[in-house]
Amino acid sequence: MPFHTHFRWVGLALALTLIASGGLVFLKTSANYRVYFDPQHPLLQNAEQMASRFALHDSLVAMVTTDEATSIDAFPVIDATLDLKDTLTQISGVSGVDAFTDVLAGNPALPIDSDSLANQLINRPAHTGLIVIDTDLKEPGNANAILAFTQAIEDAFTNAYAGLNNVQIGFTGPIALNAAYIDVVRHDLKIFIPGLLILMFIALTAIFHRPAIAIAMITQGLLATLAAFGIVGYLGFTLAAINAFVPVIIIGLTVITAMHPVFGVYHFRLRGAHHEQAIQQSFSDNRQPLILSSLTTAAGFLLLVSSPSPPIRVVGVAVAAGMAIACLLNLTLLPWWLQRLTIQQRTVARTIGAAQQVCLPLKRWTKHRRTPLITSAVCAAVFSIAALTTLKINDNFYHYFPAGHPFRTTTDNLDAQFPGSASINYQLRFTKQNTSEGNNANTPSQASLNEYQQILDWLTQQPEVAAVLAVEPAQLNKASLDWLRQTNTKAASTLTHWISDDTQYVRLQLRIPQMNAADLLALEQKISTKLHQNEHIEATQGSSPDVLFARLSITNATNMFWSLSLALLSISLLIGAMLRSLTATVLALFCNLLPVMLVYGLWSLAGGFITLGTAVVMGMIMGIIVDDTLHLLIKHRRISRHAKDSPQATTNTGNLWESVIPPVLLSSLVLMLALSIGLLSDFRPIAELSFLSIAAIALAGIADALILPALLASPAVRQRF
Repeated sequence: MPFHTHFRWVGLALALTLIASGGLVFLKTSANYRVYFDPQHPLLQNAEQMASRFALHDSLVAMVTTDEATSIDAFPVIDATLDLKDTLTQISGVSGVDAFTDVLAGNPALPIDSDSLANQLINRPAHTGLIVIDTDLKEPGNANAILAFTQAIEDAFTNAYAGLNNVQIGFTGPIALNAAYIDVVRHDLKIFIPGLLILMFIALTAIFHRPAIAIAMITQGLLATLAAFGIVGYLGFTLAAINAFVPVIIIGLTVITAMHPVFGVYHFRLRGAHHEQAIQQSFSDNRQPLILSSLTTAAGFLLLVSSPSPPIRVVGVAVAAGMAIACLLNLTLLPWWLQRLTIQQRTVARTIGAAQQVCLPLKRWTKHRRTPLITSAVCAAVFSIAALTTLKINDNFYHYFPAGHPFRTTTDNLDAQFPGSASINYQLRFTKQNTSEGNNANTPSQASLNEYQQILDWLTQQPEVAAVLAVEPAQLNKASLDWLRQTNTKAASTLTHWISDDTQYVRLQLRIPQMNAADLLALEQKISTKLHQNEHIEATQGSSPDVLFARLSITNATNMFWSLSLALLSISLLIGAMLRSLTATVLALFCNLLPVMLVYGLWSLAGGFITLGTAVVMGMIMGIIVDDTLHLLIKHRRISRHAKDSPQATTNTGNLWESVIPPVLLSSLVLMLALSIGLLSDFRPIAELSFLSIAAIALAGIADALILPALLASPAVRQRF
């Protein structure tokens, strides 16, 4: 009995899978948007330092809108809002409430420009006012805690405005963003696993005409997924919304990796081998490409660890671990399972016959069209290069959610009705202080205040800046600050968010409209350059969730491009070294680069951009599409070794259509079906990741089934490979 079907090897594989799955108890999840950023990143540390110095917390912004017949500052609305404020302050996790009623006439003076603040909280023509709820949650990343908190807030609003049928409420801000992440993850999890299992079962049963084989392959995918997430748990990673798609990737890749040896069993059965012999011959024939394709897939995904975002690193580590476990199971558990299944000869004939009905017409069609196919491939490559010159990085994390999602709707309304729903925060330090004793001791010097006023004047003149919120220079003296702190409770509370206790630091907030990542970072760079030109004021780099996500998009896209380049080059060189052929390196390079270039070229021409989701595809796709190229090149070389003259080489290419290309096309189709589940996601990065992956796999399947055999049959390649 071959070693790979011996029970002790199966037991060892299952034991290792079980041990790896034990890490599931250590698995952590987070619904906080900060999980997407490395805790050691300077921008995040700057944001946390600013939050600590100015007592800042994540906020939940409520948008209160009345109908056209009712003014937002009508007495019933004001009375309900004042009562609501009292109720909100009693809710656990609420550290402060700023409402549009605070800036109405008659309220005490605040330490920042009252007109600027009023414009940020109330829009009378639009009948809209804002209530900003400052939070201090004990578990800011706990999904249940976030949902319980937001539900308590929503209940308070519902009760407060119950007597006013003309009031509508919407929520936005960081806490609403976290809740939106939870919402899309729960939506996706309800669809992904059940939908994938049903789809895979139907597809595999239709292909192999044996439900037991479909169940065996899917079960291996589930085992590999559990083990992969267990390893992630052991390593201490934290899962985020984008990781909800990882099980789909692992199960899909495990299934298609198993398709070559399973199809091989059918192929050898059709050629007259009995069941046991067919299993042994198939796994002997597929062992090397199966191991290598699993390793190259794992290596390709591991390159995702170059991403600046921890959840994207989790994708790489989890899929790489899953592929290692899948490889082990495919070499041990799969043949052991197949040994215990009965495959009737008529079932074999139906499966092979159905595959040949598709492949044989393609074989005849391509036989006399090799030159046009190669020419078309070269033209497609030139077209892709030209189209890629228009591809740009452009991301907006507010649009990660569907157009009708409450968070996105409220955020878009906020952007339309108020001067800027996005923001950039700066921390300014006055390097020159008054040292003399008296009323202005330990306050900014007059030279510092003059520069500060010039900064504010310059910022208000910038067309991209909708509003500037900051402590007014006239208030930065000891007498004014003491008066505010002693006589105005509201002002004293607000003051802590804008000026440090030692008056050496002030916070500057710019309100800006929503804009793409590139434009936002260009604006931040322009402002930072201006702020660093002052003699008596030092400024930190701009910070906010908007800036953090914009920086992440740019850096991640750049890193994924280099990961793609490294994966393509290293895998192609590995194939060439393994087959001892420079020609094999060039073939692998061309047939794997072409689909990726063409997909992104067409994506650019269709108006698409590089975003968080589309950038991840760059980092991972090479590990997926190289598998079929490996099978084709290795098996073509193996067949060629039995050929003694050049005419046989043409027959070799024909043999690929009988035993190799059918599982290549079938595996590509199955993986495309698996990833199509992601198109139903409410989280745009997952939907885009799915779409581009499907497109790349489809084009890679065409390249492997049509272009590569045409190249292998060309005289120039036949002489060298």
